[in-house]
Amino acid sequence: MAGKRNEETQKSTQIIDLTKRTDLDFSGDRFILLEIYGANMGKRRDIDDDSIVIGRGDDCNIIVNDPSVSRNHMKIFKIDKVFYAEDLGSTNRTYVNEDEISGIQRLENGDRIKIGNTIFKFISSQDMEAEYYDQLYQFSIKDGLTGLYNRKSFDDKLESEFSRCKRYGHSLSLVMFDIDHFKNVNDTYGHLAGDAVLTNLSKLFGKYFRSVDFIARYGGEEFTVILPETPINGALLTTERIRLAVSQNEIYINQHTIKITISAGLAEYNHSYTSPAALIDAADKKLYEAKNNGRNRVEM
Repeated sequence: MAGKRNEETQKSTQIIDLTKRTDLDFSGDRFILLEIYGANMGKRRDIDDDSIVIGRGDDCNIIVNDPSVSRNHMKIFKIDKVFYAEDLGSTNRTYVNEDEISGIQRLENGDRIKIGNTIFKFISSQDMEAEYYDQLYQFSIKDGLTGLYNRKSFDDKLESEFSRCKRYGHSLSLVMFDIDHFKNVNDTYGHLAGDAVLTNLSKLFGKYFRSVDFIARYGGEEFTVILPETPINGALLTTERIRLAVSQNEIYINQHTIKITISAGLAEYNHSYTSPAALIDAADKKLYEAKNNGRNRVEM
């Protein structure tokens, strides 16, 4: 059946006129896909290339972790500044504005694209609606105070990285941080000072970790960092540098100078961990070792 659909698609492709259209000049504008229904509602995917493949497969340009989406589900491509959508013989087909794609279909600003149980909106990046959805998405994945990723984002990211390591055998380290005696800061200087300490610490983290590292506020005064492609010895060096920088840092608020220290626990992925929760538990146990052994230290 899939072979027959592919044959029909090829026939349709041959008879569609792909010459430049004067009524759809997208020059100077960029288009994005906004997930308006699905597991990551509000998430923005940029269309950076003239041709992209969307699907569940690891080699797709845009990966959609939806079991109802085929590994190579559909393609969006641009010819003479006009965008088109093409189904790639997917099991559940591709729909644009509720209509099933037959061959190749031209896309217009505001079109809805449905693949499996996920719906995207094809929209200009200059459109105000795009900014609105993007802000909604940022609110859903970021901690409001520190601007770091929140607990849900961390859980999703760790599950993804854990699965990748399990499949390909890549390195992965996890760091759990905790501010030492943070309650004393709140009790002595007030909660505004406590908030200032949290935001200051989040900025320090940003200076020492790589752009590929995933920094999140785990809860309260506890933070966690996912370090892809990093063995535990490399994670230890970075964590020690941060621990030292924090101990030497001073925070000024309301004519007070506040100094803090942090404790940290490290764990590295190996096949003995059966789930992301097991890796978190291992790092968390090392964090408590650091606190029990005098604080302001790193254990692995």
